[in-house]
Amino acid sequence: MTKAILFTHIMLDKVLRDYSPEAVQRLINSVQRPFTTYLQCKNVHMVYIYVDTGFRLTIDRLNEDGNISFNIDALEFEFVTRNCLKRAVDECRTKLINEPNNNFDPHNAPKFQFVGLPHLLSIIRTLYRIDPGLTKYLCGKTSDNTPVLTYDSPKFIEAIIRLVRGENDKPRMPIFRVDSDVSVSQDTIDILIDQVDQYPSTQSFAFFSGQYGQQDATIDPINDFAVRTAWLVDPETQEIADGWSTFLKDINELGAYQIEDPNVRRSDAMEALLDKEHLTPAVRRTPQVISGAGLYMSHNAIQQLPPFMNFNKLATWVDDHLKRRLHEVVQHISPDWLESVPEAVFTQNRYPEGVGVIDSAAKSDYFERLFFGCILHSLIVTPEGEPGPLGACVAELVLTGKLESDINDVKKAIQDVAAQKAMQVLDVWSSANYGNSFLKNWAANVRSPIMCASFVDDIVENSLNYIDLVEQWPRFVFAISKLTSINAYWLYR
Repeated sequence: MTKAILFTHIMLDKVLRDYSPEAVQRLINSVQRPFTTYLQCKNVHMVYIYVDTGFRLTIDRLNEDGNISFNIDALEFEFVTRNCLKRAVDECRTKLINEPNNNFDPHNAPKFQFVGLPHLLSIIRTLYRIDPGLTKYLCGKTSDNTPVLTYDSPKFIEAIIRLVRGENDKPRMPIFRVDSDVSVSQDTIDILIDQVDQYPSTQSFAFFSGQYGQQDATIDPINDFAVRTAWLVDPETQEIADGWSTFLKDINELGAYQIEDPNVRRSDAMEALLDKEHLTPAVRRTPQVISGAGLYMSHNAIQQLPPFMNFNKLATWVDDHLKRRLHEVVQHISPDWLESVPEAVFTQNRYPEGVGVIDSAAKSDYFERLFFGCILHSLIVTPEGEPGPLGACVAELVLTGKLESDINDVKKAIQDVAAQKAMQVLDVWSSANYGNSFLKNWAANVRSPIMCASFVDDIVENSLNYIDLVEQWPRFVFAISKLTSINAYWLYR
């Protein structure tokens, strides 16, 4: 039986600042549901769980001379956090053993590897020996050069695992990425393994996933889509505005494909934009690939293109849809190749206690992330399916090994497309009626010339940062290839 490897990421920074029994138990309780589902999957060999406290500590303390200075409190915090999670695994395993008639086999349960501070030092040191400047690509930077770790930063650790395990595993074990808050079942993993086994040998690159959804096939608009809709929920009645599906239908045109239902209408504002720009409505075989729903990427996909790991702003889709579209632009993958497996359902519960009042700052943060994602999408691929300025630049680097285009011309092209797409998105959002005025008011405010120009400048900077990373990525791949079981035994267990 083919077995799989799972990768997930748990963000625990500042969660555990004291070690009282109550605090420790809260942490353990928060991970018991996903850990239990992992343990019950006999077709999973290993679960890599990246705990980002160690990476944060390392990046924050990495000096220009390559030295890292930790205080004893920081070290204790990192080690105690991982030990709490290890104890959580033991508690989940014990409960499963003691439950009658659940057919749990502890000898055939997956192993857990928590990836933290001691597991990252060798690779960071290897990068530093090759070129001290490479470490700057491990995260974004603020204007005052302070490190910024966004949700795409952990994908570097995932890339290490994929490059090493994908090259050395005999027999091959496919690696699937899952969100830490989704339910994982053996049947779902089997479906994805079958898709990997059946993937045509003529298609050397692969980039696909399962979908969020419910086991009974009902549609939950709050949890079943990659794009969030909770801001459309009335916190008192817990009812979602009827415009949620129209909002997602508009996102089909502005960014990643969300909803297939032909009976759902686009907003009048979106229809007006399509008519004004003479655009053909977007068509994809399936909804977007989703990183947290069992994302699979072939070994050469991560070898050829790095994750978006050095952004200084949060952007929706950087860890799934946008990278898939980049592979299409580079002609690694055809748009018709497998992207989403509807039978592989991962159930997510983003709000187990119901959707509460979402404050204005949280809504603004999410709208900004989605706005950035829509603009990045346009920089990678045009509505006609042609390369955008960022996509064309990345394709040139990957296919020729160097950038012949003048970087100032590239910057100008990115700026022009970003500014145009920004106004298109804001025109739609500031006019469309999705059921409440939150997004409309946000878009109307951002449409001011100063704010919009600031967003475009950030997009241009991040795009150029990624181009720089693509150019340097072969050196990262080389550094990772130098890891052995002596300095990274956790990768060779």
